[in-house]
Amino acid sequence: MYEMIKQCYDWGVYTAEYVKSFFVDKYQSITQEQYEQIVAAKQ
Repeated sequence: MYEMIKQCYDWGVYTAEYVKSFFVDKYQSITQEQYEQIVAAKQ
């Protein structure tokens, strides 16, 4: 799940806000820590 979300974020399919609200807050698919890694990797 983490890899799929990361790929979509890297490709610009998902915004950081979308990933945070959907996969971290709503579904807990990934942790806050994983979310921060995804976002940090792109900067």
